[in-house]
Amino acid sequence: MFPQMHQKRVHNPPQIEPRVGFVPKKVASTEKYPGTAPYAPCPCNSGKKYKFCCKIVSR
Repeated sequence: MFPQMHQKRVHNPPQIEPRVGFVPKKVASTEKYPGTAPYAPCPCNSGKKYKFCCKIVSR
């Protein structure tokens, strides 16, 4: 009834060739002062914590 059901299948994935000259792009930093701890005082001297002042959060 289903003759192909019990045969083993050979899976050959397609060969992917690397692109010549491909250089991945760097993700731009969205932070105003990169490397500052979130709960450290903000470097802009506003008196707030960095997380709540100058750090840009993408949502």
